[in-house]
Amino acid sequence: MKQQCVIFDMDGVISHTNPHHAKAFEAFFDKYQVPYTNEEFEEHMYGKHNSYIMSHFFKRPITGEELIKLEDEKEGMFREIYKDKVDTIPHYLEFLSELKSRGF
Repeated sequence: MKQQCVIFDMDGVISHTNPHHAKAFEAFFDKYQVPYTNEEFEEHMYGKHNSYIMSHFFKRPITGEELIKLEDEKEGMFREIYKDKVDTIPHYLEFLSELKSRGF
């Protein structure tokens, strides 16, 4: 018998996390006194890699160890903001039950 599986990415697939990432980036940029606008978030944050986001908003290349440090700090802020707000997208739990009933 051939085994099958389903793999999910949490961000935007299982949970709508963009609003919480935005709050984390706002707190992060405020800490570093980095200016931003909501329009800039829409254009330069959502769906982009942290290296791009950091470099765009800091207005200089952010790479290597500095990038890792800043990413870890921002992701820690995100986890703190999001920890009590984990909700799945509508119908996700029913979908999982359906998968399970089909042998996944």
